[in-house]
Amino acid sequence: MSEQGKRDSKAIVDDVIARIRRNELRPGEHLKEKDLADYYGTSRGPVREALKALEARLWLTRESVRGLRVASAADEQSIDAVWISSVLLGLCARLAAMRATPEEQDDLFATVRRLKAAADSPIDTGDFIMLAQEPWFKLSASARSAQLTLFFENSFQSALRTFARKGFERPVARQELAQLWLELAVAIKTRNTTRAEDIARQIPTQALDEVLRQTGLEEERGEAGPVAWLGDPHRPAEPARKARGKPDRPKPVDS
Repeated sequence: MSEQGKRDSKAIVDDVIARIRRNELRPGEHLKEKDLADYYGTSRGPVREALKALEARLWLTRESVRGLRVASAADEQSIDAVWISSVLLGLCARLAAMRATPEEQDDLFATVRRLKAAADSPIDTGDFIMLAQEPWFKLSASARSAQLTLFFENSFQSALRTFARKGFERPVARQELAQLWLELAVAIKTRNTTRAEDIARQIPTQALDEVLRQTGLEEERGEAGPVAWLGDPHRPAEPARKARGKPDRPKPVDS
């Protein structure tokens, strides 16, 4: 692909993500190469590359017959992405507890206090979601891991967006999130790496837990709880309740 084609492809990726965030492209909506090429006034080549990138970053999911569509909370890959996120974000918090400077610790506290104030006041759900991402980027910077930073910029954002709107509609869910962040900030300040990792694992799955309860997907999947196996890493996992015709859930990850 030419340099212009690559630039066109990146611009399409950025714009599609922005449109998904603004709910102009809604979960479940199908995207066609030709329609996008017409919309952006370009050939199908850059559009095809953009769709591949969006699928790889989990903003889109592929159906066997109808092709690509905007990812939704009902997608297996979206739920898996949050589980995977929780493990990697726990590692990020552990590294931040080890490496954060006193200035970075104070900066995280200031960011979390803003989140707490927002959670305790009337605020648009979309605005709250944007604000809720800020502490993660502070945490990522404190961890000083290029690989984790790349993960934050790609897969994690799509996973968070998929569940965040429904997950944080209720004020109580926002307040619970802010409280977890306050506890995490304390753990990082005191260099308590184990507690920091444990708390961080709970944060990204909170929205997933809320959405599964709202939609009934938890019962449909035949699971006792979406994050039960991500609790105390030192506690033996309880056997998952099987549902007929459903695959086993993932095994706990040792810390």
